[in-house]
Amino acid sequence: MRGWALLLLGVLTGLAGAQNELELSAVLTVQTAGVEVLRVATERWLPVSAGSVMPIGSGDRLRTDETGRVKLAFEGGLMLLLPESELQLIAYEPSQPAGVRVEAGLVGVVVQRWESPPSAYVLRLDDGPYTLTSPGVHSAVWSLPDLTDSLAVAQGEVVVSGAVEQRITAGQMAWLSVPAQVVTLSEPFNNARLEGALFGCAGSVKTDGGQNLLVRRGIGTGYQALGFIPDREPISAMAINESENWVRIQFRNHFGWVLRLALDINCPDLLHLPNNLPPERLYSVTEYTAEEVELLRPFYGEPRDDPFFYVR
Repeated sequence: MRGWALLLLGVLTGLAGAQNELELSAVLTVQTAGVEVLRVATERWLPVSAGSVMPIGSGDRLRTDETGRVKLAFEGGLMLLLPESELQLIAYEPSQPAGVRVEAGLVGVVVQRWESPPSAYVLRLDDGPYTLTSPGVHSAVWSLPDLTDSLAVAQGEVVVSGAVEQRITAGQMAWLSVPAQVVTLSEPFNNARLEGALFGCAGSVKTDGGQNLLVRRGIGTGYQALGFIPDREPISAMAINESENWVRIQFRNHFGWVLRLALDINCPDLLHLPNNLPPERLYSVTEYTAEEVELLRPFYGEPRDDPFFYVR
């Protein structure tokens, strides 16, 4: 136990000012179960229990399952790796003449906040055409397999490098297709809302008698209720079922289904989807802390706003 305490103390000391060291170590804190570590030059993923604190350095990899989350504390900032994600810390080392260099590769979702951004920074996104070369102050990145990468900036400015360099500023989201599409949104900034803004057909709720409209997780009244939308509220229609009586919409931090008769839309080109689709997938964080809510709030709102994202 004494040896471990000395090791951790050495890591923290290194973070405070080890510019003369050949290599730095970030401090990894496991927020929930469902996290594994693959150390550099090894071949076996090792599970790490919730509450564990340990160093992580250049070449190490992390991955989370559907409930896992892990925080990485660097000199001047931190990253929160969300569920179903993998991150490789390619390099974390001093950068001349002063500062640190951070290079990582991401498949999944990460939220990051930097009080003092690294002097050299690269975040590689799931083999896509873009890399991030400046992290901004507070940002989130979605680099999901088989989907177009996207990012959101709550504070500061993120620099994206590809065929051309682009600067994404606070209040903007970028859909990293070729060319990238940048839009200005209000909070919360997340990839579901970005998809709705870019690819949805604008409409509104129109119920008889001013009733709120119930949103369900799938096509049909037997599916789980996700919440209500007030009458006359704007919506983004994403698709319609084959029978044309249910419409898929962007809802909160997810997608859901509502009755076509309760919408005022003129969307003749909506994508038609089978009637027997499985229910919508709900991405969530469990056992969240107040510190995590502060990090997540610009992108996913408050816990009271979406009990299907913030799950106790």
